[in-house]
Amino acid sequence: MHHTAQIAATIRRAGAADSAALAQLRWLWRTSERGEVGLTPAAFEAAFTDWWSARQSSHVAYIAEHGGDPVGMAWLAVFDRIPQPRDLGRQAGNVQSVFVLEELRNQGIGSALVEAVIAEARTRGVGYKTHALVVCLWASPEKIWERVKNQTHRPLLHDPDPQKKIRELLAAREQFYKQADVLVNTDIRSPREVAQHVVHQFRLEASGR
Repeated sequence: MHHTAQIAATIRRAGAADSAALAQLRWLWRTSERGEVGLTPAAFEAAFTDWWSARQSSHVAYIAEHGGDPVGMAWLAVFDRIPQPRDLGRQAGNVQSVFVLEELRNQGIGSALVEAVIAEARTRGVGYKTHALVVCLWASPEKIWERVKNQTHRPLLHDPDPQKKIRELLAAREQFYKQADVLVNTDIRSPREVAQHVVHQFRLEASGR
């Protein structure tokens, strides 16, 4: 099944012929945005192709294309669950590696990719959580800059005005952050206090079910 996002990007299930495109997207994500250093693009493509060829049945990829070019991807990783008396062959799935090129984000492509992966999970009869506690650790632009200004592995902040870049990123992502079940302001909390607060919220959630 093909899905269409807001900017007419086509979402389809990827096949072996798409290995190079998927490897390129993964390499761009991890190196350009995460600052990872490792294999060259060509070497990574070869290693990635070998890795996926051995996992075609357990790792299903969906790819987004715009103007014939690959612009995003999302994966469904399927794994066996521990059997129980009423169901010996249980499986579960994780949505993994959802990525869209930066210049095409916030235009519906990521959502369409996730919808396609969830539809694949349902078609396969794979179980997945209907609810989980999603926690967003929030901080002000000033506090974020204070924490990351001496780090060198954040390419998105290699900008003439990094604090302005942080504000722009927070504004673009705000609608998604607000969908979290719990938002934790980390400006005035220590890591220990943040962890205690998250554990407390988890216990409240668990006791209410």
